[in-house]
Amino acid sequence: AYGQRYPASAHKCKVIENGYDEEAFEGAQPARHGTSADTLLMLHSGLIYPQDRNPSTFFQAVRGLIESGALDRERLCIRFRAPHHDEEVRSFAVAHGLGDIVDVAPPLPYHQAIAEMMGADLLLVFQGSYFNAQIPAKIYEYIRAQRPVMAVLDPLGDTAAQLRQFEGVYYGDIADKDDIQKNLGCWLHEHSTSIQKKTNFQNLETVKKFSRISQARLMGDLLLRVQCKYVDKTSQNN
Repeated sequence: AYGQRYPASAHKCKVIENGYDEEAFEGAQPARHGTSADTLLMLHSGLIYPQDRNPSTFFQAVRGLIESGALDRERLCIRFRAPHHDEEVRSFAVAHGLGDIVDVAPPLPYHQAIAEMMGADLLLVFQGSYFNAQIPAKIYEYIRAQRPVMAVLDPLGDTAAQLRQFEGVYYGDIADKDDIQKNLGCWLHEHSTSIQKKTNFQNLETVKKFSRISQARLMGDLLLRVQCKYVDKTSQNN
């Protein structure tokens, strides 16, 4: 985005990814916080914005899968952990007939939130077009948690582009409930298969380069290069 805004300086623009904290996963054990093992737990961890992180089309897709018999509403929990806009999420759920399925849960200490990501059956991310130039840190945490991800977003945004390097991510256009329903159905079909488990392992190897330790090294290397160029330029001027 900065490169497009300042084309003459585009070659100077470098990105250090948000990344994730590897230490937060050390010793963490999967947790479901009151949700039984035979219940399908879909989890969104973090802020929901009523406009461009609106889960309404996702709720419509879930309702369609319930009506078709692909999802059992008696064994389904869609949890929004610390969404901040609690009442808005509840009202969206009620409007789509999912008030008994959607659980709006309070904040947890960070390490417990990570453990809950590791214990969920499916991790959810919502990112509308307003946020196309932003990538939330949660996607790196989600991938590191080695759980499948359902990304409900604008397919033209940077979040979608970043997620495409990982296997086992299921996409749904946030503006198209049918597209979400189709791809959520694909995940249901592959749920708990050996293919999914293999994918999770492959993702673990790929996501390590986004640990904050790795990103800090990239920042250090970048600053050293800048310093060297500055020293060289100063020497030439003298």
